[in-house]
Amino acid sequence: MNKCDDISMSHLSLSYKLNFVHDKSSLSPVKLFYDSIVIIATLFVTIVASISLIIIIKAHAMELSLIRFIKNNLNAELSKPLYIQLKDSIEIAINNKMLVHGSVLLSERKLAQELAVSRVTIVKALAELQIEGTVVKQHGKGTVIQLPVQYDLAGGGFSSQLKSKGKVTNRWIIRTPVCADDFLARKLGVIVGDVISHIKRVRLIDNVPVSIETTYIPQCFMPRPDLLDGSLYEYWETMGIVPKQQDYSLSIYVPTADEALLLDIPKGSPLMKVELSSKDQNGVVLEYGTAICRSDFYRFNFKTTL
Repeated sequence: MNKCDDISMSHLSLSYKLNFVHDKSSLSPVKLFYDSIVIIATLFVTIVASISLIIIIKAHAMELSLIRFIKNNLNAELSKPLYIQLKDSIEIAINNKMLVHGSVLLSERKLAQELAVSRVTIVKALAELQIEGTVVKQHGKGTVIQLPVQYDLAGGGFSSQLKSKGKVTNRWIIRTPVCADDFLARKLGVIVGDVISHIKRVRLIDNVPVSIETTYIPQCFMPRPDLLDGSLYEYWETMGIVPKQQDYSLSIYVPTADEALLLDIPKGSPLMKVELSSKDQNGVVLEYGTAICRSDFYRFNFKTTL
């Protein structure tokens, strides 16, 4: 074997060793881990993009359905002015849940184009709806459907009053027994250290978060808070517990960052805080709590006898 052959064999041996090392490193746990992360991240991005596309397609389909519905309700040959027909059609769409609180209408120009009517007709119809309080103009958004919840402070529980407004659901945050501190003991008429039930939930109407309720109840009136799955007052009704007196206190409230997130509103949005205490016919306290309510969704009604 000559010198060239020796060099060639040396290169071959070195090449084999390098390839062997490379092959071993390519199978290392670290590389496999990072490859897995890349695959998972790619799948996640693909799923998010697919969901976003589905949401966009669904929103566009709902928009087309609304335009078609309104257009079918407009008839230029009727004696009723077109802008009144348009106003009535939007109100019917609201009653049919095609438009809900917070829905943003198309721009005046786009509505006129899609409905094949003059812009004057659109402006007059929206002006009528604005006078009635059905829509509001919001800078940067346009014309927004405004359907505040009419809540009668003398009318009983949340669920019973709002069933007619849409589907009422709860997002449960806390349902657990706790020990009463000095403040809660005074509010509930119990002894410091007594076990009470703590309930916290987000109230939703048609899947829109509208308030955060925090309630404390003496254990004798709510032994198992973890089993509560709906209306507190309906549960009490089955137990023969009847609230006879309710004391309210209302104030303006600025939510924390976590509360704003739960209600899906911008930080710093002004809210209404309701403090509530309920008693039975004997004056025994049944509950004490607070409700943080979206001011763009609630309208509180009072009634007094003079």
